Amino acid sequence: MINQETIITALSQLCKLGGFDPNWDHCGAAAICPIIIESAHNFLIDLSKLPFKLPLIIVEPIADGSIRLGWKVGKKRLAEVNFMKDYLMWVMVDRSQTVTAANEFRTNQTKEIIGFIYDEK
Repeated sequence: MINQETIITALSQLCKLGGFDPNWDHCGAAAICPIIIESAHNFLIDLSKLPFKLPLIIVEPIADGSIRLGWKVGKKRLAEVNFMKDYLMWVMVDRSQTVTAANEFRTNQTKEIIGFIYDEK
């Protein structure tokens, strides 16, 4: 099962994003939408119930008001899950930032998202 400390750390970082006001980056960024925070929170809770080992999960705010969660998959790939208003888009990139696979998922498809990430070769 996933390291619970990893999830707790990611949830803590996620909660801090709720306090981001508009222009949090001093370049006109949108505030992070509470619905997006809730979607990412639910994803992390669902993720904690799956039998996958994950390293540190990086939580990043995006200037358009969305959220990105990222983690390493193997030695050369990075998985990213970008949360937007009513869906999320998963993208995997290699270390040179070249997209190797991408797909859109609904926010309640945690198992499908993880399967897509780890089935990619």
